[in-house]
Amino acid sequence: ALEASVRARIEYARLSLLAFSSEDVETRFMRILMPIARRSDDARDELTKTMKYLLREAEHRIELCDSNMELASPQAVLARGYSIVRRKVPHEDWVLGEKDSPLGSGEIVRSASVLAADETLQLVFSSGRARVEVREVRQ
Repeated sequence: ALEASVRARIEYARLSLLAFSSEDVETRFMRILMPIARRSDDARDELTKTMKYLLREAEHRIELCDSNMELASPQAVLARGYSIVRRKVPHEDWVLGEKDSPLGSGEIVRSASVLAADETLQLVFSSGRARVEVREVRQ
């Protein structure tokens, strides 16, 4: 009885497998696999497109920051025709060309109200410096 039952099950499995040809199995497999592969390809393409967009945006932001840094640099401001007025630091020689910042040394003067007649100042230009004496202060 056990042997007959096992034989019947084996025969049923064999008959069930006959319903599938190798082409049919491949077709069914492709029907399942193709949508998954298509979604994977679409996701990869979308990811690539998004990464390229984000990279372009980051490059643009870096270029803007670089441009802003150049415009805000003291040398760029001087090159546009502005100058820096500095007050002499006590006990300091103002020998033009000494080893200090190209933007000069001493306290920056922001208002005429802090100046006095006969005071010595240093003007810093985009190219060079000048020592000047204050003759008169107007406010």
